[in-house]
Amino acid sequence: MNRRTFLKQVVSTAAFCMTNASLSRAENTGKPPNIIFILTDDQGWTSVSYRSDPELPESKSDYIETPQMARATREGMRFTDAYAPNAQCSPTRHSILFGQNAARHIYGKDLNWVEKAPNWLTIPKVLKEADPAYRAAHFGKWHMGVMPEDAGFDFSDGPTANSQGDIQNGRYKDTSGVSKKLNEYNTKHGITPPTLNGRYSKLPVFYSDDDPKGAVSMTRRAADFMRESVADKKPFFAYIAHFATHLDLVSNKETYEYFRTKTRGAKHDNPGYAAMAKDMDTAIGNVLDLVKELGIQDNTYIFIMSDNGGVQHFAQSATLTTSNEIVETHETSVVWRNLPLRHGKHEYYEGGIRVPFLVVGPGIKPNSVCRVPVTGLDLLPTFTELAGYNKGFPENIDGGSFVSVLRNAGRGKVRRSREALIFHQAAKRVPISAIRKDNYKLIKHWLAGKAGDGSDSKYRGDKPIELFDLSKDIDESTDLSEKMPELTNALHRELMAFLNQANAETEYTKRWDAFSIMKKQQGVDFEKTQTIAPRYTSPFGRK
Repeated sequence: MNRRTFLKQVVSTAAFCMTNASLSRAENTGKPPNIIFILTDDQGWTSVSYRSDPELPESKSDYIETPQMARATREGMRFTDAYAPNAQCSPTRHSILFGQNAARHIYGKDLNWVEKAPNWLTIPKVLKEADPAYRAAHFGKWHMGVMPEDAGFDFSDGPTANSQGDIQNGRYKDTSGVSKKLNEYNTKHGITPPTLNGRYSKLPVFYSDDDPKGAVSMTRRAADFMRESVADKKPFFAYIAHFATHLDLVSNKETYEYFRTKTRGAKHDNPGYAAMAKDMDTAIGNVLDLVKELGIQDNTYIFIMSDNGGVQHFAQSATLTTSNEIVETHETSVVWRNLPLRHGKHEYYEGGIRVPFLVVGPGIKPNSVCRVPVTGLDLLPTFTELAGYNKGFPENIDGGSFVSVLRNAGRGKVRRSREALIFHQAAKRVPISAIRKDNYKLIKHWLAGKAGDGSDSKYRGDKPIELFDLSKDIDESTDLSEKMPELTNALHRELMAFLNQANAETEYTKRWDAFSIMKKQQGVDFEKTQTIAPRYTSPFGRK
């Protein structure tokens, strides 16, 4: 959508938005606030060292340490019922950027949306509509079907994907051949690893690096950008997208040795993963420190969340040398890594979409807890209300602002066009949909009971429709669909009405993903060839 078309679609809530925007600016000394958005990768709800729900002791790890994220809970607000827009990274990132449900783009029937996306509304574009002085920069992982500059970023690390997080000693570390070596290693050493629920397509491997997953360098670049913006007295939006904790497992050697000798937990026990999470957490702490060092904490909001739930299990992981030789392996007795949540990444059970979500900033009560369900779709409206945006949104914006919740110690409602949270995937993924309304959640497995068609049978589900009461059954073990047919039918109708309105694809089609489509259009294999500049280079005329 171009700017002229966008301005024509201003909705009737403009006056309401203007009033609340004025309040937001008043609480921020009258200046548009700085906004820092930190997105972690594949970090499960329980892969933290604080209780994601203060009333649930099992909602924290018994092995992983994230002291800086725990610090953020003390300084700000934790959300117990926060959701990624999707159960995989790329659709989540698109949905956050556009404020749109993935059913409208990645999983929509329109195959030409990638060509239209450069003209769509995005977080940076709306912030600049609120105040042209805003500067926007992206650091780390991108993995979207639109170029960063077309999305409104002034500076970016480029159209990066997972591979840029798997760089060691300045080169791409290709571990694709390790599976064969692992079989040989297991035979030689008499190891029979647990199969659990099958092997993932990408074997969990660990190797050490002084800049694990780029966490150190991306934080340094982000710090340079923020320092420059503060010196120039310009409000900024800094999007820091970590490659961690996505596979491969990478950390500083010292961090790994610490967890290698630490007593293993019953919930989590992989030293490579724990070390990677700790190094990432340290980088998050450096951002928290920088905000205070620059003296901008009274006008800066920091949002921290994961792009989807954690992977379900690591059956066996291998530690590698720089030449990909296996030096040791780690076997686990942990069957499900996201307990008490069910399953994990790729699925719409809570383990796949409920994620850590923290906010620190002015007007937010320290050590506060919010139980109001929120989603990454809500970030665009929330950021822009904080920035003083007052022009309303087009109808395809699915999120809503939760500024009032932030201001009211976690109580209140999110102003969305629809009350329910809706999740959907299809096309190149196994078709699954879900809807949460109040405490009830319905999951629809489109392929349950059907013959295979090349899609992954692991995610087909046992029943076509399931209904759960999350207030009493967070582990989603009791299906209520047959006991509560009226509610089941009502939620199913509401879900289907949205999917029809959004023109969502509901079949498995094996189509290309958006990032691959963009790579083909641009004629460059970003996945393997792009290296990230080691330093921040100002696009604003500074040396």
